[in-house]
Amino acid sequence: LSQLQPKVPVYRMVFHEITKKAITEAFSNCRDIDMNLVRAQEARRAVDRLQGYGISPILSRKLGANYSAGRVQSPALKLIVEKEKERMAFCVSSYSSVEAKLEKDEKEFSSTLVSISGKSVASSKSFDSESGEVKGDVIVLSEDEAKEISEKIVGKDAEVVSVQESEKIEKPAWPFTTSTLQQDATRKLGKSAKEVMSIAQRLYENGFITYMRTDSPTLSQECINAAADYIRNTYGDSWLYVRQYKAKTLGAQEAHEAIRPAGDRFRTPEETGLKGDELKLYTLIWKRTIASQMRDSVKAVTQVKFKLDDYMFSSSGSVIKYEGFRKVYMVSSDNAEEKSQTLPLLKEGDKAAVKEAEGKGHNTLPPQRYSEASLVQKLENEEIGRPSTYATIISTLLDRGYVVRQKNALVPTFTGFFVNAFLEKAFPLYIGYDFTKGMEAGLDSIARGEENK
Repeated sequence: LSQLQPKVPVYRMVFHEITKKAITEAFSNCRDIDMNLVRAQEARRAVDRLQGYGISPILSRKLGANYSAGRVQSPALKLIVEKEKERMAFCVSSYSSVEAKLEKDEKEFSSTLVSISGKSVASSKSFDSESGEVKGDVIVLSEDEAKEISEKIVGKDAEVVSVQESEKIEKPAWPFTTSTLQQDATRKLGKSAKEVMSIAQRLYENGFITYMRTDSPTLSQECINAAADYIRNTYGDSWLYVRQYKAKTLGAQEAHEAIRPAGDRFRTPEETGLKGDELKLYTLIWKRTIASQMRDSVKAVTQVKFKLDDYMFSSSGSVIKYEGFRKVYMVSSDNAEEKSQTLPLLKEGDKAAVKEAEGKGHNTLPPQRYSEASLVQKLENEEIGRPSTYATIISTLLDRGYVVRQKNALVPTFTGFFVNAFLEKAFPLYIGYDFTKGMEAGLDSIARGEENK
């Protein structure tokens, strides 16, 4: 405004979805320009230029090629390099386990050897990741020992010595923000964070979803009513549990809404006429929004211990007692989900026949590399940068050749190691995780009018 010096009044229209109703309401409720927000953006631009434009030429000159540094880009590279160093330092350890197949009332289920004569049997968690040494006083079975035990127990009966039952209540995932959309969509759709944001941009521009750059999980009353209507009409009142969500981080833009289907009545995926990736992403957003207003899921978990001679075996099983939100949506993970089994009705003193047993050799695994989804999650947890920039940051690391994608994992190249080593030595403050976190807090203070830019 100070540069343009307009001769007519200037106002700001605020809307989060491109629908006729949202645009006309925004036009009828324009607000003044918030100069605190303007000053915060000016301060962000200044620091980004001072750091990016200041350090990148030094980096290129000293290392003899065209390299770049950035306020969020460099800490993200540091995270990926440090994870690779952890993997390089990792010592592989070997151990064996005994897996048995038990039968009771003509129903088979699996069980694992957990102790011998009261002493625990080693599992993957029993080894130090760096030294490979055993932690604590445990028995590390060799393959021959595991095989010998397996042969010894087949055909015998194991006695139930304890049955522990508990209920596990699971709450639905929060409505999508930019970072959680990137995390879940990259896993479920097999797309990069940049591709996910590009698809979301098209959905927003065509009036299917609300604005896709937000760190607020808040839902409008209009949205809650639309979700509630669908749940009542499709599943019944008993499935509905109205929830409102509020951001956990201080700097979240609460003026924004979560990413959800646009309008005061949600179009089902079938009603949209969308196809391909746009349909898949809209379906994810639609399901997650509906599920956020549904009842908790209830799971019955059973843990059973069996004794056979000096050996103690353990079996666990679970049964979904009430689906709740699970009927619509479940969050995915980089880690392989634990396989659940349903156990027969068991009580202390019952006998179960050992039908099969097998000794299995294992090697401990190094820490998992970051995927795009887990890197986004880590950046958000460390409060490094803003979620709206994460897709661009990852894309820059790949374009610069600092990182390559191997299947779903982000792997640092020699160039990435080289650049990170130089930055750690020459500019440790600026690539430290606390610098950008503190800067974001300062920018938020300027936006609230509490600090001078």
